[in-house]
Amino acid sequence: MDKIKAVSYCRVANADDWVMQRQSEVIERYAESEGFLITDCYCDNGKSGITLDRPGFNSLMSDIRNGNVKFVIAKDASRIARGYHLLNDLIDEVESYGVTLITVNDGNIGVMTKEMNAFLQAYLALSK
Repeated sequence: MDKIKAVSYCRVANADDWVMQRQSEVIERYAESEGFLITDCYCDNGKSGITLDRPGFNSLMSDIRNGNVKFVIAKDASRIARGYHLLNDLIDEVESYGVTLITVNDGNIGVMTKEMNAFLQAYLALSK
């Protein structure tokens, strides 16, 4: 059976090659077990997740916008973006290109974030 092509994304705020390697290994093991083939890795070593303006992430988004990526796998959602609203907006954008964000620890975060958003909306409506 053919494997599904995906790319990986790794990020750590404080530059640490060992941590970056560990993230990459975790993603590779997950990809192998779930039938994905990692074709490229985008990395930001020593870059904060509170902004999306990061070299590796910018390259990833360029490839997404050009239709070169369909699945992105990261270790967890915080590796992609710090902050619920930033992550939610990002998910909306990448999904508009038909891309699925998957994390080893959280699964399909697009689905998870939409469910969290629906829950928060309902909670806030009931709180009024």
